[in-house]
Amino acid sequence: MEESDVFARLATAALERCPYTAEGEDSKPGCLAACYECLMNYSNQLDALLPDRRHIVAVLSAFQDSLVSARYGERTWHEQLAWLRSLTDAGSELERHFLDALATAHRRLPDDAQRAIAKPRCVPDFVYEPNICVFCDGPVLLGPISALERPGPAPSRPQSRRR
Repeated sequence: MEESDVFARLATAALERCPYTAEGEDSKPGCLAACYECLMNYSNQLDALLPDRRHIVAVLSAFQDSLVSARYGERTWHEQLAWLRSLTDAGSELERHFLDALATAHRRLPDDAQRAIAKPRCVPDFVYEPNICVFCDGPVLLGPISALERPGPAPSRPQSRRR
């Protein structure tokens, strides 16, 4: 799930549909259980005595503060964050800032870190499955490197055309 607050927003929208305010106050006290402006419609008219908007208010109000956290295999969201932090390059402040930004917004975390990939030959800082690599920084990017130090084949240089 990309947005951890999606369930909270759904609960707020359902409260407004009932109709209640986000604080759980009845904004239509004249409606005792359900009416055609909130819960009733043609498809549920045979069940007209069943819907009662007052029964769901406490549950929806509680869900407004909820966050949905993804699992990463056997790890919880918090365990995944700690595991990723343990894999970051000690010299890379940007990797830690990247994880901090994800944690602050409670966003989806990468699935892996510092994992070598055969083609193209590289070691991304973070990997989102199935095919997203995130490169933050690292010793390779801190200064010029020679073709001997560069991983993979030496880059080819375009030939200039002379007339």
